[in-house]
Amino acid sequence: MDAIVTILNHSESCRQYIRATCFNTHIYDNDGDHTAYWVSRQGVVMPNWGNAPSDVVGCLCGINRTCHYSVDALCNCYRSSDMWLTDDGYLTDRDRLPVTRLHFGDTGGSNEKMKFELGFLECE
Repeated sequence: MDAIVTILNHSESCRQYIRATCFNTHIYDNDGDHTAYWVSRQGVVMPNWGNAPSDVVGCLCGINRTCHYSVDALCNCYRSSDMWLTDDGYLTDRDRLPVTRLHFGDTGGSNEKMKFELGFLECE
């Protein structure tokens, strides 16, 4: 991790792609509690997803008010849906990267599914 932090500190920019695709489950429930999250190199549970800044709870579509369900949603995967929905983008906070762990909950039912992708840490 020390070598990765050195690269992060000496790079002009860094990013890491993250994607969650959900079916009948969610990243955030109707109360705003997260059931899916990523963990920073410091061990901090992070509330943002995709292109949203680290200090934001939710996803970029929640900031822009463009999420699938409503302008009040935090993410596309905000409530259970019988269709596949996706929240994705790049995490760019060099103080928090890289992602060290992903957690997905609310997938215990036979009809609850979550697919994820975590890309490589990219720095330049």
